[in-house]
Amino acid sequence: MPNNSDLKKYIHKRKKRDRSFAEGYDEGYERMSTQTLNPTDIRKLGLQALAKALGPLGMVRFLQQYEGGIVTIQKKDTSG
Repeated sequence: MPNNSDLKKYIHKRKKRDRSFAEGYDEGYERMSTQTLNPTDIRKLGLQALAKALGPLGMVRFLQQYEGGIVTIQKKDTSG
């Protein structure tokens, strides 16, 4: 298992080569601290991350496959 300095080196290198990884990483890391977030907040942020990475439909497919439950999407009414 890598030690803490190995992990820090990896994150530093990854931030340099992967802009989408680096974007908001530090703020996200702070927000994901279990000392400041309750389980509901962590789940909400996790779902947002899934939606960003996979898109809404990909997120639903992931949740259906790995959560084992029924998941649906409700489309926003943009008609005003």
